[in-house]
Amino acid sequence: MKPTPIDVEFFGVARLAAGLTYIEVLIDMPTTLGKIIHSIDSLVPGAAGGLLVDEKLAPGIIINIDGRRFETDLSTEINSAKSVILMSIDVGG
Repeated sequence: MKPTPIDVEFFGVARLAAGLTYIEVLIDMPTTLGKIIHSIDSLVPGAAGGLLVDEKLAPGIIINIDGRRFETDLSTEINSAKSVILMSIDVGG
């Protein structure tokens, strides 16, 4: 099976932590959010360092999948996706 391109964008604290605004990863489906993060780190070594703590998503970071749902569990399985957004969880208004 041909790898699927996924657009990954970074906002807020996630952008600062990864040192990236955007990257495209090619990944075999199905996959997990954790595998996507590790793919980013293989393309840009050290990028995942600020996003992960003990192999879990760092506190204050959340992931949006295709603009439809939010996740924090890196073991969440993804069967198809076109975009993933890593962003900070903001409190207040």
